[in-house]
Amino acid sequence: MFKEYEISLWVFFYILIIVFTVEFFTYVRKNELFKNIKGLETRSNYDFNSNESKEVLLDNYSTLKDVQIELLPGKFLINNNEGVFIKIKDRIIIPEINLLYNISENFTLEIINVNRQKINYSYKKI
Repeated sequence: MFKEYEISLWVFFYILIIVFTVEFFTYVRKNELFKNIKGLETRSNYDFNSNESKEVLLDNYSTLKDVQIELLPGKFLINNNEGVFIKIKDRIIIPEINLLYNISENFTLEIINVNRQKINYSYKKI
């Protein structure tokens, strides 16, 4: 009887360690995508700046249907992020609302309009 209790305790302990390890690496991986390191040559190919003025002259666009748009490097701002994704090579980003993105390589904007409401976004090629 003591052996069964001891075995179940070890199984629980190992499952707990696995859960904590997975959660830790998920947290690290998630936050690594959005590091904005200024002054380094090896920084990522895109960054965002919430302090930069939103009054940058961006062109406004809107759509009512599902669309996939190939865009050149530029500044990007979204007002509603339901069903909006930014694809950069093999990375997929769900953009935050009213956050100005400065993307320095070609990217794909994919909009899946589930609610059939107008989705507005702003973009300016740099």
